Order: sequence, then structure tokens, then C-alpha cells
Amino acid sequence: HFKIATDIPLVAERGSKGQQIGEFKYPRNLAVSNNGDVYVADYNNHRVQIFDSSLLHPRSLTQHLIKHPQDIKLTADEVYVLCKDNPCVHVFSHAGESLRFLISRGKMQMYLSLCLDSAENILVSDSFTHRIKIFT
Repeated sequence: HFKIATDIPLVAERGSKGQQIGEFKYPRNLAVSNNGDVYVADYNNHRVQIFDSSLLHPRSLTQHLIKHPQDIKLTADEVYVLCKDNPCVHVFSHAGESLRFLISRGKMQMYLSLCLDSAENILVSDSFTHRIKIFT
């Protein structure tokens, strides 16, 4: 038997629909860094927004390199952004510097999910080819 909780308190919320920093157009995924910063894959604004732990002081990762961010994962040093339209993974520093990007050659892919294993290999789910792919 499941108990449905209806009295869970909302602690904070930020944002509204829009294109300005601090606004979203279909936020897709979240990640939290070791220092508490909150990273948001802002899908239709083609960017990753970063907020401090109280969801204030937003900033954005390099916007022109990101096209429909689908998923985001963090390590201590890097930010991995999975983009849907041009199936690739962009890797940034936490300061927003573009470090590298990974592209899979072959049939058109539709990457939907991203994760990192303990060796920081990159795993993606590919809904178009019905596969899980691993990149080093």
C-alpha cells in the first residue's frame, strides 16, 4: 500500500516562461554541483543556466554551442551537456569554457539520456537505433 503525501512543503521556486536569464523555455533536466550550484538544461532557449544553491544569481553557459540541451551531468571539474538536435555531448568547465565535444558517426541518432560511469566514460541512450552507447 502506498501513502500519498499531499502536504509536502514547497521550499523555493524560481523562473517563468521567457528568454531572459532566469527564465526558461522547457527546462529538461537538472544537476547539482558539489558546492550546491543548480544547473538547468534550458531546452528551447538553447543554453544551460546555472543558479546558486538558493536559486538566485543565474548565469548561462556559452549559448551558441548548445542546441536543445536534453540532459546534463556534472563531475568535480566538468559539465557534460547532451544535445538532441545535433546528437553530441558538449563538455564545459564549470566556468563555462568549452573543452571538447563528442559526436557519433553513422545513422541519425536521437540521444535522450546521459550518464557517466565511475571511470567517467560517457553513456547515452539512443532511441533511434535502440542502443546504449559508451564513449571514452
